[in-house]
Amino acid sequence: SWTNAKSADLKGLELEYRRSLAAFHPSLQNLTLNLNYAFVDSQVTVPRQALSVVTSTSRPLQGQARHVLNGILEYYYPRWESLVRVLYNFTGRRVSEVGAYGLPDIYEEENGTWDLFLRQQLRLLAPGLEVSLSASNLTDNREKYMQGPRLQRQAKTGRTVSVSFGYALQ
Repeated sequence: SWTNAKSADLKGLELEYRRSLAAFHPSLQNLTLNLNYAFVDSQVTVPRQALSVVTSTSRPLQGQARHVLNGILEYYYPRWESLVRVLYNFTGRRVSEVGAYGLPDIYEEENGTWDLFLRQQLRLLAPGLEVSLSASNLTDNREKYMQGPRLQRQAKTGRTVSVSFGYALQ
């Protein structure tokens, strides 16, 4: 059953950095770096009368990681109208399920994933036609869920690859 929190406090900081790498060397003219980091300190307070179900009166906000990092390295090749994008996402440890009936909270352990995106304009075939390839979760890391000191479950979500065609009316 769900129990509403009495209160929740979130405090944090988010930093973002975007830069064309041409500033470092002319040969890097079409290379761009984007970084984003968020630090969030969260605290949820649950009323004492809810302790018949919920294990603790104070915990981090469910689903909110303390550390989140995203990185994108992108290369655009204008001669071929091609784009290559490599993405990294890191999510720190976070409450997955709130503990109940005396059992501790279940935490999803920290995890990092790599993705790849490619896009190619096909103007020689038809103006406005493009093809894209997207590959997600390239390293296929194992997701681990801990309940107290014990492994509660683990899973591999697998890799995803997709190809799409687009056409923009001119």
